[in-house]
Amino acid sequence: MNKNIKYSQNFLTSEKVLNQIIKQLNLKETDTVYEIGTGKG
Repeated sequence: MNKNIKYSQNFLTSEKVLNQIIKQLNLKETDTVYEIGTGKG
């Protein structure tokens, strides 16, 4: 999928960065996480 600058789209493609973000969240097993804005459009 190509990003569209017009819509300020950005895609996280680095697994290393993703893991760093997750680590900073200090999530517990009982926490619920929602991913917003997934998929096309």
